[in-house]
Amino acid sequence: IVYNVASITMYAFNGLPISCYTDALQLYVFPMMFFFIGNNSKIVDDSFYKTVLISTAFLFLMGFYLYFAAPSYYVAYQAEMRSNIWYANMGVTEDNVMNSLRFSSFLSTSYVTSALSISLVAISFSLLLRKSEIKPAILYFLAAVGVVGAILCQQRIAMGSILIVLPVFSLLGMKCKNKGILTLSIVICVLAVILLGVSFVDDRLSIVSEQIIGRLEEMNFKTAMSARSGQYEKAMDEILAWIVTGKG
Repeated sequence: IVYNVASITMYAFNGLPISCYTDALQLYVFPMMFFFIGNNSKIVDDSFYKTVLISTAFLFLMGFYLYFAAPSYYVAYQAEMRSNIWYANMGVTEDNVMNSLRFSSFLSTSYVTSALSISLVAISFSLLLRKSEIKPAILYFLAAVGVVGAILCQQRIAMGSILIVLPVFSLLGMKCKNKGILTLSIVICVLAVILLGVSFVDDRLSIVSEQIIGRLEEMNFKTAMSARSGQYEKAMDEILAWIVTGKG
């Protein structure tokens, strides 16, 4: 952490705007602080997990409304966010932004919802396998919310992880004499198939369905890596040019 914070000195001559530093500080350094919260020997209850579940549930449930209802202020916000991103600004306007938008709740990127969706499912299932103050019905509901979020965010890593998380926790549940996780997994799979099948009844649902199906067709390692070859090349050029200190 000290090394990363001290890297601000590199901005005296690396030619980059200071916003690169402040943005990276928010995204990478501040989250490191959560380790110290979780590692606090005085905190032995589930208060940290409760906070994560409550905040994540709010993020997702509010996000579902925005994503499907698509109020005008949300559409305008997402269009503006994408117009400011160089790699996403491909003629995006308020008229067409919802046709390609991935689930990101009220944030500007689906990467956050991707990571939090798996965390939400894993924490909820984990608490179901041991004694917890949170009612099982709430935990099952939150797990289902996380699964839906992982699918809607259309990030391949989240969608692939769900295919691992559900069977793994189902087996763990059977071992702990909990058949609820397996039942929930089966119900989610059945509902997903049904919803995809009847998606034509609603225009918004139809668009989302087409996006998800298209993303599932891209669940290929070779395809995913080839799409990022330019990122790897650019990253290696930067690393080799500043191999000792980095740019900060």
